[in-house]
Amino acid sequence: MQRLQLSNDGKHVLYQQYTRTPIDTGFNDTQRRLLSFGLVNGSIEHLAKDFIRNIVGHAIDFDGNQLIRGQHTQSLMKINCLVIEKCHERKCITGINDEDNAIIEGILHYPPHNFEAKNLPLFILIHGGPYDASLNAFEANWYNWAPLAASNDWLVLESNDCGSTGYGDQFVDQVRRQPLSRPGRDILAAVDRLVMDEIVVPNRLAVGDYSYGDFMTNWLITQTTRFNAALSGAGSLEHVSAWGTMDLPLIFTHLFGGFPWVVQHLYQNQSVIYQLDRVRTPTHIITGEGDVRVYADRSYILERALHTLGIPVKLLQKYGHQSWFPKKQ
Repeated sequence: MQRLQLSNDGKHVLYQQYTRTPIDTGFNDTQRRLLSFGLVNGSIEHLAKDFIRNIVGHAIDFDGNQLIRGQHTQSLMKINCLVIEKCHERKCITGINDEDNAIIEGILHYPPHNFEAKNLPLFILIHGGPYDASLNAFEANWYNWAPLAASNDWLVLESNDCGSTGYGDQFVDQVRRQPLSRPGRDILAAVDRLVMDEIVVPNRLAVGDYSYGDFMTNWLITQTTRFNAALSGAGSLEHVSAWGTMDLPLIFTHLFGGFPWVVQHLYQNQSVIYQLDRVRTPTHIITGEGDVRVYADRSYILERALHTLGIPVKLLQKYGHQSWFPKKQ
């Protein structure tokens, strides 16, 4: 429950139901919704039902009208034009995963002065979540660092693959019981298309990000040897121990469709640890020593395994830090 606001007549409290909300029947796997709680009769009403996108903000005007701010990826914001002009240009793209005909959107961030250029090096930046999305917006923080990567001469792809918010509840729910393999196919299909269109060169590919973005990174480098480098930030290799130690275990029971002893084959099939012998990608690992969501020992295991396999690997540990680094970094 977030962003509580009293209605003008004092009879209702408006609030947002966050994606990761535990409920009586299990776990809420929908996008963020706007709800109204009646203070008189205790009724709960789902507002803006016809809006299929993700609701990220709301307000009430002086006349009592309810205003919502929704997530959308398709229209380029007109603000921050000076920053965009000086740093990089970007555009939204749409592709189809030929395996199941799923329509996937994404954002391409071009290096400065190279808008729509060909044969560029590609860095795939995978958002966290999985119930989150990359937005066509300027967000100057450590988590949304596509502009920084683009300013270092990378073409950056932010893919809103299956499980991303902003495309309806059914799209969000498609990652259940296949939280890595399903979105992984979307990402690899996007790479195939960019290579085929000669937008990127096939021998200069990198992938990475943090938290669930790193879950996906660790998975992808076991599925293909095409990546030249990987950035692994606070990701998991084996989901049973992750379920047993993280601060939000209900996420795992929901994503995998049950407890480890109920659907053990899903926990194992989607775990990277049993497929690490396939990895050929040099990997830079980052972890926070005080992380209570994805414990640092997951990164230690990855570093030891890759070292044992003879894969170039480097581990950077931030002592005393949790998963979310301070803003100054």
